[in-house]
Amino acid sequence: MSIKRLNRFFRPKFECSFSLTTVLSVPFLVQTFTAVSLVGYFSYHNGQMAVNNLATQMRSEISKRIDLINLY
Repeated sequence: MSIKRLNRFFRPKFECSFSLTTVLSVPFLVQTFTAVSLVGYFSYHNGQMAVNNLATQMRSEISKRIDLINLY
């Protein structure tokens, strides 16, 4: 078998028009964007929960103090 016949046998079925830079950088960018988005979402959600918890505690404390004032 000649080299030309072997090359034709092992040639890919389709021609890829993407460069190696694109093939390597796009998955990395998608992974980075996903990780940053998830961290941002969880940080925002955790912050909202902390603020709501603090507001509940403050409401409870103010209520107790008002009840103590009303006893006088």
